[in-house]
Amino acid sequence: MTPRVSMIARRAVACTLLLATSAAVCGTGQRSRPVSVTATIAEKAGSTQSALPKPDKPSGPSFYDAPDAYDPAAIQANPAAYYARSVPSRVWQRAPTRAGEPAREHILLLVPPFRFVEDNSPRPVPIAVRAKPGRPVTFTALDTGRFANGKISVTVPADQDGYAKVDFWVGDAGDFRVLAGSPENKGPAEFTMQALPRDELQALESGKYAKEYPAKADSTHKAMKAAH
Repeated sequence: MTPRVSMIARRAVACTLLLATSAAVCGTGQRSRPVSVTATIAEKAGSTQSALPKPDKPSGPSFYDAPDAYDPAAIQANPAAYYARSVPSRVWQRAPTRAGEPAREHILLLVPPFRFVEDNSPRPVPIAVRAKPGRPVTFTALDTGRFANGKISVTVPADQDGYAKVDFWVGDAGDFRVLAGSPENKGPAEFTMQALPRDELQALESGKYAKEYPAKADSTHKAMKAAH
């Protein structure tokens, strides 16, 4: 088993265990439990924006540009202008905390937080979250890939039930991370896709690696014990 295949096998087993214990099943409409938010986001009370942690691969010249001040009234007055703009840093933007305001809820991922997908596929990967109803939700890719607008970031309004959904297209084989954030929710939430060539993805979905990995791990463990 090559190092790459071994890595895929370990992720396959981990992903299988994750999905077995999670209520989130892609395409079924079941809701997931809250997903841990990015640990590096430090909210500041009364601030309209949190610190912007730098991803491994900045994507685009405007990635670190600060967004305009969050103004729900202005957005409602001209929603087309607001949602037409692609502003990656909106994903970290936070509305000021008001006195007596109830505790804000976490933005929830409604799909599994990790997925294996086919690289360079013409079929998009759906990403859905639940946020405060009627508020903007920004999705930002930290690596490469694109949304339906052809960019690395898109903002859409949550519907009356708080649901917001976008499609995302991955590129070459590798990891693709997407954050989802809304100004009046705690977050952002993170969604990761590992893109694989079609033959590797098919082998993975067949259960081949999940069957081979325990035996390989046991063999390696015995060899290590024998060496000591």
